[in-house]
Amino acid sequence: MTHPMHLQSIVPQSTASYETIELIQKFIHILGDLLNNFKRIIRIFIEKQITKYIPVEY
Repeated sequence: MTHPMHLQSIVPQSTASYETIELIQKFIHILGDLLNNFKRIIRIFIEKQITKYIPVEY
């Protein structure tokens, strides 16, 4: 015995969960970008540290 009202109460939840999934995907994307930038910064920093102590000879 489900009333039409019961169906309407389900719809906002599904759209809310969809928005949540979208937010999570954006968050993961931002985290991925941050991680890539962080790795690049660390690599540059390490390279600078290495070249500071070890004279590079080509």
